[in-house]
Amino acid sequence: MKGVRSVLRTQRILGLVLAIGLVSTAASADIYVSGSVCTEAIASQGNVLDFNGGFARNPSASTFFISCPVPTDQNLGTTHSFEVRVEDNDANAFGNFTSWIGLVIGTNGEILSSSNSGQTSGTGELTMSFAATTGVSSDDFSYVVLGNIPGNGSQVENLRIQ
Repeated sequence: MKGVRSVLRTQRILGLVLAIGLVSTAASADIYVSGSVCTEAIASQGNVLDFNGGFARNPSASTFFISCPVPTDQNLGTTHSFEVRVEDNDANAFGNFTSWIGLVIGTNGEILSSSNSGQTSGTGELTMSFAATTGVSSDDFSYVVLGNIPGNGSQVENLRIQ
């Protein structure tokens, strides 16, 4: 009997440790997607984006507005940190990535929270970071990043939410 109790106690302790480990890592996901998930936000703009190598590239000379969903089935907690890596090839003074925000969307399609605005200045590979907070956490939230993409071959390379 003593040996059976020892085995059962060990199994119970291991089960408890495993359960604690699973609970403590539930909100530590780190999700990356490529810019190929992006699309023009206004239908009248047509199919301007070129998905060259998985990136969302704007070959035109005009700046336009895009939306980029970040699909995930992970619980990211109550602080939602967005990061967008871009390459700005537009040397025009108005050719920056501007007015970028991240949205946290609830299970009924409602906007639960929006981030502060991110933008870039200059050319080359650049990173924008912004965050949004919610009162609750869930693995059923949806995420989208919105903003202006400049022309002349500028591109969204990847998006990250954590």
